[in-house]
Amino acid sequence: MQQGKSPNSLKAKLSIGDQDYVEKLNRSLVQLGIDELIDLADCCYQRAIEYYQDGATRSSMIDFSHSIALADNLAAYYYRGMAHTQLQEYAIAIADLTQVINRAAPDEIVDGFSLLGHAYDQRGLAHAKLRDYHTAIPDFDRALQLGVTSAATHREIAAGVLAGLEIQREEAELERQHLAELLRQKEERRKEAELERQR
Repeated sequence: MQQGKSPNSLKAKLSIGDQDYVEKLNRSLVQLGIDELIDLADCCYQRAIEYYQDGATRSSMIDFSHSIALADNLAAYYYRGMAHTQLQEYAIAIADLTQVINRAAPDEIVDGFSLLGHAYDQRGLAHAKLRDYHTAIPDFDRALQLGVTSAATHREIAAGVLAGLEIQREEAELERQHLAELLRQKEERRKEAELERQR
């Protein structure tokens, strides 16, 4: 993220609605021999990061979406997915993180971390929030393979919950079988009593 950018600077004020203006401005800068052009997608992305870090989640999502629309920015997909997770919109978060997983290079680094590895880890967490541990665990495994060490804890928790759910399922099945056996015995006694009555 660019440090020290004034909130009153031109780049901080630009939005997707200024696309025509920015294109004209960039053409003028080229004619003047100025190499530093304005990247509108990056302006939206940097503002979104600032919103995200300040806890303005909804506002960040708007600018991440603009950055995606302008430049198909995978980092914006990642952070927008994180924002959806914060808002407990897990299915939408999974969709954004899947975009990153399907398209990011294994060695792609964003803000000092592996974009692909962290996308797997975060998607695993979103699946876990939806109680889909069978899907979450392979995501944590892939994140671990890509060097995301925090995924080990996430995987351990998901595996523990899954094991607990499996025990509960087995206990419920045993209880169901026990009740079915009791009902069968009761029905046999009823039939025996009926036969005895008919004699």
